[in-house]
Amino acid sequence: MFDKPYRRGSFLFGTAFFMLFRTFAAEKENGMKRIGIYIIGMTLAVLLASCMGESGYWETYGAQAGVVRLVPEKIIRLRDGSGITSEAFQSQAAEEGDCCLVDFRLNWGDLDHKEQQEWAEEKEIHDATIVSYTPVPRWELLTVPDTAEVRRDETFPTVDPESSLYVDGYLFLFPEYNRYYLSQVNAYTFSYNPEAEPIVDEMTGLRGFELYVRSRATWIAGDTAIRRNWSVPQAIDIADLVEQARAKGYASGDSLNIRFVYPTSFSPDSTEYTWETSDMHTVMLKYRPDNL
Repeated sequence: MFDKPYRRGSFLFGTAFFMLFRTFAAEKENGMKRIGIYIIGMTLAVLLASCMGESGYWETYGAQAGVVRLVPEKIIRLRDGSGITSEAFQSQAAEEGDCCLVDFRLNWGDLDHKEQQEWAEEKEIHDATIVSYTPVPRWELLTVPDTAEVRRDETFPTVDPESSLYVDGYLFLFPEYNRYYLSQVNAYTFSYNPEAEPIVDEMTGLRGFELYVRSRATWIAGDTAIRRNWSVPQAIDIADLVEQARAKGYASGDSLNIRFVYPTSFSPDSTEYTWETSDMHTVMLKYRPDNL
């Protein structure tokens, strides 16, 4: 089923009557009944108008990672393997393999929670109201590790594997910058060595792959608008890595172990980097593993 929604469906009628009661009480006390009636009327008109055509139980799901697919129809494939679409989305400028974060609304009608789960599992594509669509840059996974070159425009985000998630061939990652300029534009390289045997993590004993993360950036000179602890979502095409790992027996049908290696600072003489290795992380390739 979909990830947890961040806002639950409409309680507008209850809100309307609550506001009616509060407004009427306040205006009666102040001796301003005509103004009170006007405010009540306007409030009800707005709320009732917004409810028209929205019968049933609605939920809004926020910031869901998705991948655009054009077959069997134009949809956004979600983490759980299901897809969403809408009539308006059919004409939106989105191509095969485009990645995004999407907010959408879904009408569950009169189904209870158990019935919602059963319906979601049976129905692969859902008609939804797409509230917002935010493109996420996508990158190829290079097969030559990018570790040697020292670049003056290198930046040093923190890479937390725990925040990553897998959606239909893409690994969504959320590098976090301590200082991020409003005008900043990033370029990334993600790479690994396909000839290397899986490494064994010293802490967990898990076998997995190392992915190298490099980030470069430019920004407008004199830009003083800085965001602190700012995450910038990226998507990496790891479909070939997954297939390779499965073919060699390094990955189960459900998961793949990955850790990230990335620079954190320049050396004192700026001729090399200090590198950080993240904890090993198990990427779930299936939202519902077969063995659960």
